[in-house]
Amino acid sequence: MREPKTKVARVLIAGPLAPFVAAFELKLKNAGYSPLSAVIQKRLLAHLSRWLEAKRLNAADLTDARIQEFLDSRRATGCTWLITREGLMPLLELLTDLEALPAPDVPVAGSSIDVLLARFHRYLLEERGLAATTADAYVNRARRFVVGCAPTRQTRRCEHGRRYSRHPG
Repeated sequence: MREPKTKVARVLIAGPLAPFVAAFELKLKNAGYSPLSAVIQKRLLAHLSRWLEAKRLNAADLTDARIQEFLDSRRATGCTWLITREGLMPLLELLTDLEALPAPDVPVAGSSIDVLLARFHRYLLEERGLAATTADAYVNRARRFVVGCAPTRQTRRCEHGRRYSRHPG
């Protein structure tokens, strides 16, 4: 990643995430981000750092619920770019790798869908070796799919005896 040519490309980052800027820039460079894409990611980092500072929080306070609260606040202010968890993934992966984030929230199994998704999450972490933030993103997508296919949460047995959700039809 070459040095940007304009002052607009300079992003000043203060607050609780400032110590992670150099590592984040290196991660973006190694991942092949273009200078513009790297600037956009650093602006998101700066926004999150300011948000944390305003709430008197630090990186260790970034639970799944707080991340969602931050994204909701971006949407509420009219922001239309990087308003999903996927947009934060490069930063969340770095913070996870540096062990700066709290342990992921462990879902409490309740319905058969929750049990299925918890098993899927464990598979992604243990068998596939994915980062926790990546596994979380996959599980969130899977949840939308499963819930969309099974809005009444009816279940039925498949030929192998395992239960699966299906849309009544």
